[in-house]
Amino acid sequence: MLDQNNGKKMKALEDYNTAIVLDSNIAQIYSSRALLHLSLENKDQAIIDHNTAINWILKMLEVIKMLNQIGLFYRYMKKFDLAFKDYTKTIELNSNDAKTYKKEQICLKQMANMTRPFKIVFKHLNQNQTIHLQW
Repeated sequence: MLDQNNGKKMKALEDYNTAIVLDSNIAQIYSSRALLHLSLENKDQAIIDHNTAINWILKMLEVIKMLNQIGLFYRYMKKFDLAFKDYTKTIELNSNDAKTYKKEQICLKQMANMTRPFKIVFKHLNQNQTIHLQW
């Protein structure tokens, strides 16, 4: 029974190694592999994998912070579509951040408010009328 269990663990280790080759940017894979290494008494490798997972998480948090800052800059510049894209990317990376969802909704409202006057004007124009927009 012990050999069968070890065989399953070795197969799992191969699967984690393959997953890391396919995409080495997923912290959870390193963390899971670290726990497996620990159960196989590979303590040094477990520490290496846990540290790798932590480093990936820290990088991701830094990226999320930067995307939020850039989104804020775009909002101040009234480039709401670009801010919306950055907030959407932030949510893809961290779907638990309620503040970013709120920022994304604010951008949607601001984009809608910017296009509203044009929709009203176009609604009242006849098909034969020509308009000239000046920017």
